[in-house]
Amino acid sequence: NTISKHAFMTKLKVRTLEQVWSRQLGSQDGEHIIGHGCDVSLDGSTVYLAGTIKDGGSIRHINDDGDSKSSGGDDLFVASYSSGGNENFIKQFGTAEDDTFARGKGIVCDEDGNAIVLGNTRGSMMRLREDDEGKFSDANPSDIFVMSIGKEKGKIPSIAEKFPEMYSGIVSINSVPTSDKPSGTSVNLFVIEIVAITTSCSIMLFAIGYTTYNYMKNRKGVSAGSTNDEDIPDIL
Repeated sequence: NTISKHAFMTKLKVRTLEQVWSRQLGSQDGEHIIGHGCDVSLDGSTVYLAGTIKDGGSIRHINDDGDSKSSGGDDLFVASYSSGGNENFIKQFGTAEDDTFARGKGIVCDEDGNAIVLGNTRGSMMRLREDDEGKFSDANPSDIFVMSIGKEKGKIPSIAEKFPEMYSGIVSINSVPTSDKPSGTSVNLFVIEIVAITTSCSIMLFAIGYTTYNYMKNRKGVSAGSTNDEDIPDIL
C-alpha cells in the first residue's frame, strides 16, 4: 500500500528552532494532499497554509461543516490558523477539472489580513469556459485565476461552474476579490447604474438633435441675401 502525502505547517522559535506547534492535514481516502505555500498577516495574528488535494480527495476534518468535499479532479484548500495554532477555518474548493495553486507563492496576505490566492484551473473557476475548449479532457488548456478569501470565515467568490448565472462573457464582475463582510454594491445595483447612464445619454442626444432640427427648420425661409449677423448663432 502506498502511504499518502500530507500537508503540514510548523511554528518554530527562531533562536532555538524549538517547535511551538504543528498542524497536519490528510485526506479521507488516502489521496495525496500537497502544501504549496504559506503566508502570515501583517499584524502577525493569522497564518495561512494553501495546497492541492489530488484525485478527487477530501480533507479529513473532524469539524466538517461541509467545506471539505471534493468538486472533482484536483481541488484546492486554504487553512487559516491563529498565531497560537488555533484553527480559524479550512476551505476546500475547485471545479470538476484539475485546479492547482501557483508554485512558489500561490498565497499572500493583503493589508487587511485577507488571503489572496493565485492558481491554475482547467475548469470554470472565475469564468465560464466555452463548449469548444475541451472540457473534461487532459488537453483542456489551463486558465490562471486570482481571488480573495476573507480572513474571518473564509468566504470565497462564487465559483463560475456552480453559479453560472453570476457570470457572462470572458470576465465577470464577480472576479473582483471579495471579503467576509457584505459589500454595498450588488449585481442588481450595477445593472441599475448602467441603465441610468444609458438613459441620461439618450436624453442628452435627443435634446441636441431636437434643437438642431428646429434651428435648421427656421433657417429654410432665410435667403443668402437677407442673412445678417443676428441670424448666425454664436459658436464661441
